[in-house]
Amino acid sequence: MAEVAVSIVMDKLIPLFNEKLEQLRALHREVEDIKVEFEFIASFLKEADARVYRADSNNNSGLKTWVKHVREAAFQIEDVVDEYMLHLVEHRDQHGCRAFLRRIARPLKNLRKRHEMVSRTSYLVKFVLNTAEKLYNVDMESKASANFASELGRLKQLRKLGIINLKPEDGEALCLAIEQMTYLQSLRISSINEDEYLQLESLSSPPPFLQSLRLHGRLSTLHDWISKLKNLVRVGLQWTRIPDDSFKILGVLPKLLYLYLYKGYDGDELQLEEGHFQQLKYLGLFALEGLNRLLIDKGALPLLEKFRIGPCPQLEEVPLGICYLKCLTTLEFWEMPREFSRKMLPDEGPDHWKVKHIPNVEFYYRSKGASYDHYKLSDSRLSDVLL
Repeated sequence: MAEVAVSIVMDKLIPLFNEKLEQLRALHREVEDIKVEFEFIASFLKEADARVYRADSNNNSGLKTWVKHVREAAFQIEDVVDEYMLHLVEHRDQHGCRAFLRRIARPLKNLRKRHEMVSRTSYLVKFVLNTAEKLYNVDMESKASANFASELGRLKQLRKLGIINLKPEDGEALCLAIEQMTYLQSLRISSINEDEYLQLESLSSPPPFLQSLRLHGRLSTLHDWISKLKNLVRVGLQWTRIPDDSFKILGVLPKLLYLYLYKGYDGDELQLEEGHFQQLKYLGLFALEGLNRLLIDKGALPLLEKFRIGPCPQLEEVPLGICYLKCLTTLEFWEMPREFSRKMLPDEGPDHWKVKHIPNVEFYYRSKGASYDHYKLSDSRLSDVLL
């Protein structure tokens, strides 16, 4: 009977031990993967150190801070890996039958500790790789910025890149670098000031996976390469002051959900054509100082949920096409001419019918300093504010 009982116990324990041992083997495989990734990080830091050394004369604090964060996280990874290896060594040097039984039972006891250490290491590796894939606020206003721009092309694994103070003469070198970043998903480029042009026309092969694009600076036109960005989800144009109808390029981007313009368009008439912006959820048109007519065709913006506009001091007529926007839930007017806003008042406004289907229609007017007061269309105070 005792033999039968032992046999039953062993039949239950052996599959359990095998399962735990397989989990341990999986942990060891994960550690091997971490070692490979750690070698990549070490190689990256070696190249990054050289770039920081060359950037010393340019006072590029953004690059130095970035490399510092990557290196500190890499040291943490090394500490956890050493702890893991020490844990293995401490439990290896046992002998005999009793030690054999302990080795069988040890996976049950130590699996959680090892798993926790590997999980910590995996988290740190992911943090480092994530940090190494993001480079923000790279200040290009330096004497050797053209050389630095060309070196950026070596960072082929970058997912996010932010450039500030770009000078026109460095635009071509930066474009060549960006073409090497085939994994790039987010790109922000700012000129030295709002009157300086961004020279980005030479970017013939933009990163195919780019999802977010923000351009701060004058543009003579929206360049054709933007039409190739089929995965683009977010676009922000600030100070671009586009003078022509190249704005239409954005309307045919198949995945665009978010579009923000601040001094982004310099024409007097803007038309959102039928069939354009089929997926757009958010539209912000701010500080379009020369705009005096906004046309929204039927069939444009069919999924738009939030529309914010203003100040547009020359715009006098509430766009007729707003009544076509059946998914619109929020419409905001910022510092619009009071005569323009009065046309939408519920009792006396001749254009109230254009917006009455929208659940939230709000008006924002500056009160004191930089603060704004906001009023819903149904707010009884609004009539007094618009006098």
